[in-house]
Amino acid sequence: MSRRREVFFIQGEHEKDLPEARRSFTSSGTCDKFNFIFNDFHKAGFITMLSEDFPQKGAFHYRLNGFINEPTSWYLRPFWLAQTPSPKCDVEYNNILLKTFTETFEDIPKLSLVINSEIAHGNINNLKLIDNDILEIINYFKMPERINHTILIIFGDHGERVSEFRLTTQGKLEERLPFFSITLPVNFKEKYSNLFTALKKNSNILTTHFDVYATLQHMISYPDFPEKKFIGQSLFTEINPELRTCTNSGVADHWCPCLNYKNVPVTDAKVEKVAKAIIDFINKLVSKNEKAARLCANLTLNIIISSGIKTLKNEVKNFKKTERNKECDSCGVVYDTSSAAKEYYEVVFTVNPSNGTFEANADVLPDNTIIVDENISRTNRYENQPYCIMNEFPHLRPYCYCT
Repeated sequence: MSRRREVFFIQGEHEKDLPEARRSFTSSGTCDKFNFIFNDFHKAGFITMLSEDFPQKGAFHYRLNGFINEPTSWYLRPFWLAQTPSPKCDVEYNNILLKTFTETFEDIPKLSLVINSEIAHGNINNLKLIDNDILEIINYFKMPERINHTILIIFGDHGERVSEFRLTTQGKLEERLPFFSITLPVNFKEKYSNLFTALKKNSNILTTHFDVYATLQHMISYPDFPEKKFIGQSLFTEINPELRTCTNSGVADHWCPCLNYKNVPVTDAKVEKVAKAIIDFINKLVSKNEKAARLCANLTLNIIISSGIKTLKNEVKNFKKTERNKECDSCGVVYDTSSAAKEYYEVVFTVNPSNGTFEANADVLPDNTIIVDENISRTNRYENQPYCIMNEFPHLRPYCYCT
């Protein structure tokens, strides 16, 4: 699982708003400063568990400094680091660990987060190999002694990110629309009909990991609503589809699946300027560090594969604020049509000398100023290209071609 989505899910904040914990960054600390939702469940009397099956690329260690103190009651990273080759699949071990945790604390409230990522890291099609393991854990929690007091959430992180399929429209959508399912106790619909109805309606509305975080907080505070304000909204409360947008859901334009898209010829002069501005942004990002600047090649534009303009609906583009009207305190909508329209370009291109393929976005303002979106995706594998900075500057791996 990538750090961004895991942070959304259990932290409820944007990555940029968290304390600095990235390796090689000045004044960087550890992840102990993060206010994980595990802490809130602890305070509510829950036992907690975190198990990631791919410790070399764990969400809190691949690019971050990890922990000094264990973040959960059961923290399985030492187990995974000590694991030796075995005929068992990692998912089987995670199933055993989850069952053991569940049965050890059978009569105690508990929260567990189990991450199975290694099986599909190199090839998303490998997921079919663990169908029976996923079915096994579903059936385990459907057993009579658990079915009425278990909420089981199964979710994906993203679709394929580094294949030819990723370059298709469907591939882009799958990256931005990960699978998410929630299985409730069989008596939930009867006991909490209003919550069930809201959840059912929300299944057809844009939702995010921020909403999942708010939902978990709602579980802790129920029947009261959480006192804190969150980016997301509890899925046990009805989300207004007329007001739900990527912007007010905490979703950056780069990841928003709700934008209209218009193709622009790759030969368009403005497209080339945007692509070169993005490459310049990448080169400056690398050159911020003297050592990386010395070891990594300067990237130049090779070819532009595709380009287009993403546009918002006018209701979103011109939205300013909500205000009170006769219906409710925030049912009125105020629009601002005075500002000049900017264009939001998406460009897919390859660079020399690495032949890296990148997808990136940039705003082009009315005065032709180009503002690059810092969320730049590399969509083919970099393999061993960044070997010279691999460990010291992991955040630069997608961009560095060691000379």
